[in-house]
Amino acid sequence: MRLWTMTALEYPVDANENRRASEALFARGGRDQVVVFDDVYGAAVGAAAKPRLFADGLVMPLGVQPWRDGALVQYGPDIRFYRDTDGDGCADQHEVVLTGFGTQDSHLFPHQFTRAPGGWILAAQGLFN
Repeated sequence: MRLWTMTALEYPVDANENRRASEALFARGGRDQVVVFDDVYGAAVGAAAKPRLFADGLVMPLGVQPWRDGALVQYGPDIRFYRDTDGDGCADQHEVVLTGFGTQDSHLFPHQFTRAPGGWILAAQGLFN
């Protein structure tokens, strides 16, 4: 069993308070990562599983959903598909699959990606973005 999670070292990002600083941060990338704990049940009792870096250079990727050969990841105004094309367990490319979300308040970024019947992927998104 795998556990996918992310860091939020860049929290909080708030374009309402400083739009230029927020836009600059998303343009250059941040310190956040998507990490994967591969063998959660295989670790010895009381031992911590070691995380594998899947994607880095991110800014508060609140939504993460494993999908196909990669993961859907929220990044600023986008939902991106990060792919592992060479099979090493780390993303080596990404593409924007949906864009137009606001970045005014980082508490309201798209998040809680959930698989649904019919191949749909649902996401929650805050009121004011």
